[in-house]
Amino acid sequence: MKVTISVGGTWYAFQMAAQLDRRGHLDRLIATHHPQRGEAIAPSRVRANLVPELFVQLPARLRLPWQGEYYKAQLFDWWASRQVDPETDILVAFTAFGLHTMRAVKPHGVVTVAESGGTHIAHLRALVEEEHRRWGLPAPRIDPRLYVKQQWEYREADYVGVLSSFSRRSFVRAGIPEDRIICIPPGVDVEFFHPQPRQDGVFRILAGGLRIRKGIAYLLEAVAGLPRVNIELATTGRLPPDALPILRRYDVPIRHYGPLPRRRLAELFARSSVLVLPSIEDGFGLVILEALASGVPVICSVNTGGPDVIRDGVEGFIVPIRDAPALRERLLFLYGRDAERRRMGEAARAKALEYSEDAYGDRLVQAYGRLLADRRGRAPEATVPEFYASFWDTTEMWDACGHWSEADVRRHFDGLLRPDDIVLDVGCGDARAYQPWILGAVRKLYGVDISESAVAAARARGVEAVAHDLGAPLPFEEGMFDKVVCFEVLEHLFDPKFAVEQMARVLKPGGLLIVSVPNAGYLPDRLGALLFGRVAAPPSDFTNPWKSPHIRFFNLGTLIGLLRACGFEATVVRSKSDSSIFDLLGLFGRPGRFVSRHLAERLPRWAKLAFLGDVWPSVFAPGLLVVARRRSPRPARGSEAAAEGGTVP
Repeated sequence: MKVTISVGGTWYAFQMAAQLDRRGHLDRLIATHHPQRGEAIAPSRVRANLVPELFVQLPARLRLPWQGEYYKAQLFDWWASRQVDPETDILVAFTAFGLHTMRAVKPHGVVTVAESGGTHIAHLRALVEEEHRRWGLPAPRIDPRLYVKQQWEYREADYVGVLSSFSRRSFVRAGIPEDRIICIPPGVDVEFFHPQPRQDGVFRILAGGLRIRKGIAYLLEAVAGLPRVNIELATTGRLPPDALPILRRYDVPIRHYGPLPRRRLAELFARSSVLVLPSIEDGFGLVILEALASGVPVICSVNTGGPDVIRDGVEGFIVPIRDAPALRERLLFLYGRDAERRRMGEAARAKALEYSEDAYGDRLVQAYGRLLADRRGRAPEATVPEFYASFWDTTEMWDACGHWSEADVRRHFDGLLRPDDIVLDVGCGDARAYQPWILGAVRKLYGVDISESAVAAARARGVEAVAHDLGAPLPFEEGMFDKVVCFEVLEHLFDPKFAVEQMARVLKPGGLLIVSVPNAGYLPDRLGALLFGRVAAPPSDFTNPWKSPHIRFFNLGTLIGLLRACGFEATVVRSKSDSSIFDLLGLFGRPGRFVSRHLAERLPRWAKLAFLGDVWPSVFAPGLLVVARRRSPRPARGSEAAAEGGTVP
């Protein structure tokens, strides 16, 4: 089992990578940082790029108001999509950084996990905005482009990874099926965080976080009602701006330690009497495990990972959100009861040992092993054949997919077809586009399509057409065809790799595959995504043919990679349709698209700079056309099944 982790930061991804690497399951760690010393990850497995991080760090250092999180996420995602090995088994992509990376590997059958360290983005935004309104403060802005992108990641991934039951419930409420959610609680370094002798007799309350989202206001209100004798409220880290108005409202003495090195932080944990994390929203709260490992009882809210770990009254207490009296009651219970705190601290340490980093690694391997056991079990394959079976049954569809011009046919097929060729057209439709020209140029033309009505129309035009679902082995003998044509089909398949393997099987050695797909790397689309957050996305269902249900996305690199993996070598790469420099006007909305369309229809190719699509197809081709030669005989998935199920002679 090979697992790739892609993360535009650190979070717990490096802990995850170290545990997988230790067990021999880490393929690559793709990140914006190199691991620090002490993080046991083989350097050869790390791909790091700091440049996307500069879009956030530089404005912050220069105190500029510009927010660069979205640009960081997009640039990292595009870069990571080129670093991931399509032969990996599982891709774990942290949300906001993984949409394009997942799309790059899904055609290869890689299992994809959208890893969310928090709750569903809509749930997070609703809770945070509500809490800030309660205190009359402006809520932190979530970039709407990231908001949309993360929801597409949840949807397109095979699975969503979460850390707690609280997070899982937020995704279920948002409509993600529960069987697509995997919950793997994190681990803690129980050697680094451990109990230490307490030198003072101070009742030290360690705040789990200072942000409003972390419930600091309710902790301050609770502490304000405690005795002022021998009590310290300790805080760490940088003071977030949204906490300052809250801190000024309460007359509570606070000892703020500021940002601490990790070792001093562990010492502070061990010297604390209790950790309090009354979060309004928290995907887990890793400080909970760090406190437990330090032998410190924990008081946390129900909206954290605490209820998954802590037994109320044993290792700590679970309280409702926004309940300062409940917090004060639990703090008063622990205040002055040294024996009770010691008992709970011992139970806390014992519980933390169940969540060690080694135990976390074991949970990861077990969970990911189960995902591989059902590699293809998460995509609703049955929906696609049902949709396409009736795809051609409307007059509008027949009219929209009309004849090709002679110029189009010559552009794509000149010099490729010979009179003695036997050709297969995969996804032939009703055979009235380019097929009439092929029929007159070759010895015999076969076709396959899922639609019975399209197959009947194709047969009437002289094509030896067969109704067939491309999720099954092609019903033809091995090495039967000289050429295979596959235009605008792969993007509609859940398993395009299987389909291409089948095309390789039925081609003669040295035979040609002529394939086209829309280009996800087309410059106007890339700029639209970068500047405005526009996402080329599949529809919400497959009932409306005008929604263009593309469920797989290819740029030139991913298409060439898929062909190579299936035994092909590309010999010709060009634009499938005329590119137009005026397509950039589409960035300016509907008026721009209107002008662009009319200019494209009226201007000659040279005026549109259409040659750029052939010179630099990866950037300027709206659609890619690749001619690839089958390298050598190789077995394909489903060849035995095809032989057993019969073939078309």
